[in-house]
Amino acid sequence: MHPSTATHIRISRATVASGIMIASMCAAFPDTLLQATSVVPGQGQLAMAKAVEDIHDYRTPLVAPPPGIATATLRAPKNRYFLGEPFRVEFVLRNSGTDSFIFSFGGDYRGANRALRYRVQALDDTGKPVPEALSPRTFFGGVTSREAIQPGESWSEKLWPLDYLQITRPGAYTLRITHDFGWNTPDDERARHVSLRSAAAAFPGDRPGWKSPVAEMRVEFVVADDRQLDAMLDDIAAAIQAKDRERIPSPEDLAHPEYLAALEKRATSEDMFFLNALGLVPGKKATAALLGLAQSGGNVRSDTSRLAAALLERRMPLVKFERDNPPWADPVREQLTASSWDDSFAPAARELASRYLKQFDPAAAPSRRPGGIQATGYFRGYLGIADFPEVCIGANILKRTGTADDYPVLRNTLREALNLTLSPRRGDATILDYPDPIPDLIRALDSLRERGFVADEDPSGDEGFFLYFHWLADAPVPRPERWKDTLDTFGASNRYPVWQAALESIPAPMPADCRDFVLRSLEARDYGVIMHACQVAGASGDKTLLRSVLDVIATETCEWLLRAAANAAWTLGARTERAAALAERIPDALVGNTAFEALRRSVLDGDGASDIRLLPRRQRIELRDMWRTWIAAHASDLEASRKFKPEDIPATPAPAPASRQS
Repeated sequence: MHPSTATHIRISRATVASGIMIASMCAAFPDTLLQATSVVPGQGQLAMAKAVEDIHDYRTPLVAPPPGIATATLRAPKNRYFLGEPFRVEFVLRNSGTDSFIFSFGGDYRGANRALRYRVQALDDTGKPVPEALSPRTFFGGVTSREAIQPGESWSEKLWPLDYLQITRPGAYTLRITHDFGWNTPDDERARHVSLRSAAAAFPGDRPGWKSPVAEMRVEFVVADDRQLDAMLDDIAAAIQAKDRERIPSPEDLAHPEYLAALEKRATSEDMFFLNALGLVPGKKATAALLGLAQSGGNVRSDTSRLAAALLERRMPLVKFERDNPPWADPVREQLTASSWDDSFAPAARELASRYLKQFDPAAAPSRRPGGIQATGYFRGYLGIADFPEVCIGANILKRTGTADDYPVLRNTLREALNLTLSPRRGDATILDYPDPIPDLIRALDSLRERGFVADEDPSGDEGFFLYFHWLADAPVPRPERWKDTLDTFGASNRYPVWQAALESIPAPMPADCRDFVLRSLEARDYGVIMHACQVAGASGDKTLLRSVLDVIATETCEWLLRAAANAAWTLGARTERAAALAERIPDALVGNTAFEALRRSVLDGDGASDIRLLPRRQRIELRDMWRTWIAAHASDLEASRKFKPEDIPATPAPAPASRQS
């Protein structure tokens, strides 16, 4: 996607995928703006140095044109709109001088729902700024471009102001928009895009020294009457059918209590757009409407019932984990919960969730997704690829509203779900989480426990042993008297979540009598079990486990497993043996790059990142041979954990031109 057009494609503040409302993601880097760089894999240190130069150049402000030379205006088809009507403006930057100037744009759109380098403000008739739109804190950077504008020429970009503003009342407003354009300090602007700002925060265009122009226009918003609303919704429905993005607003733009009845009437439309808008309407009447749609699965399309339940769940309170970890908090959920939820809805919601769970059929698991699409935990919901969406929704409802009375249905569903885990995870199967719907069921059961539920002390059944071990993982020592016998008898289960939970229940430092269980786990068939066994082995400090860990490095073909084994071997004190084992894996097409990176990171004084995936097979074999020789010559230095300069280790060859991929 070209950066100049990327922000023309609108991503709703309430994004929907596969009929399920997507959960907000936290910004992975809250204080840093990620930028793509043109590093060619295999170029080694030269490429890395060039990448650093590129990042430095980006973060250094450009020279701004003299005051008054760069001017900005806003264009719009009209200046009077209904609340919820598609409202899009064109921001125009013009060179009014006699010399060209350079500006930058982009780098702010991957994963975000709006172009983050723009700053947008709306002032009501009293001069008070309206609040900033609540937005998921999702941001993965993007490609930044620089262009020159010649004298008398202009550059423009379209954007949706309501992606930035909460305009909930009719009235006349002064709309103001600016952009840093690379002329202002990155610390003030680009490094803090993901931080939500209050309405009282200073608009950058008002700050002394702000070098970018501010474009302004007057716009009025009015509430549509019933006839006008029907016509407006008809136009939006036609635009959705025609896939005319310029005429489709965000569902949130329509989320006004005055429009509730009209949205409910259209909630069963095939595209689900109006149901999503209803799901964002604040107030308990909207909550009741969603609950009614979710309960009426026999009267409306099942997809409608399911999405209504998912939207209902988004109005429910945060659980302890989310409250204690602000990055996972969702400002949209918090606002909806405060205005739209009370505990009187909980009994009916719990009954709905129980119905979803009781309908679970493990035999209905979908076939493997085309293209090998996989995700874990929260990211399944983000990508909209849950395998059992009804069960996941039901579990999430009980995670937020469940009581001890819901424990049996959650446990029974977990027992059925564990039947999905009989086949060990090998090949390219993900080992970072369990298959759906197990993660959501676990979180629901964990929430019951956080609210004071206490399970039976004597476990039984696969799900019982799983919960027994799982809930001991974060418990203080000592372990219960019968824990070790239970570990030895039931820990090595043919359901890999049980085995993995058993390993996680081993306290640190590892008791000496757990050594045999860890050794047995290092020989398991399931890659996830082996990975956790490596982690326990590394934390144990027991060097008698080292040989088995090195054997994992030497033989297995899973990247995450290889990383865990390499880390464990290092923690257990292996230096030369570890380096030699990693070097032998360099030619491997599946894990060679992972082994190579782990090897470089352990010997380099600095970042060891590199990439050999584009090297031909013969060059990878030659690289392995060079490292064999080098390791043998530097064994004593390696044993002393000496760090080397890039020029002191074998050079990584650049891939031949014929091997490069476009």
